[in-house]
Amino acid sequence: MKSRWFELKPEAIKLRKEGFSIGKIERRLGVPRSTLSGWLKGIELSKKQKDKLMRDWRNALVKAREKAVLWHNALKEKRLKLAEEQALKIVKTIDISDKKILELALAILYMGEGTKKKLETSIGNSDPLILKFF
Repeated sequence: MKSRWFELKPEAIKLRKEGFSIGKIERRLGVPRSTLSGWLKGIELSKKQKDKLMRDWRNALVKAREKAVLWHNALKEKRLKLAEEQALKIVKTIDISDKKILELALAILYMGEGTKKKLETSIGNSDPLILKFF
C-alpha cells in the first residue's frame, strides 16, 4: 500500500540531496517527519551540507530564544499588571483610620523591603510612595 504522499518522495529525496533539513522539507511538502525520516535515512550529506545545517540550527535556536524572552516578558508584564489591579482593589477597601491595619501593613512592608541588621530600622526601595508610607 502506498502512502498518500508517495508521489512526493522523489522531490523530498532531491531536496535532501541539495542539503535541505528534514524540517524544511516537511514544511515545504507537507509530508510528516516520520515518513520523511524513512525515505531519507540512507542519504549521506557532505560535510559542507552538514555544517550549513548546523549553522542554520544554531541561528534558529538563537531566534527561538529571543522570541521566548519576549513571550516570557509579556506574560510577566501581564501578571504584574493583574497583581497591581488586584492590590489596588484591596487597598481601596482598607480602613486607614484603623491603627492595627496600618501597623500590619507596615510590618508586611518591612518584612519584604526592610533592612534586617541589629538595632537598625530602614527600608530599601526606589518607589517614593512606599518610602513615604514607611
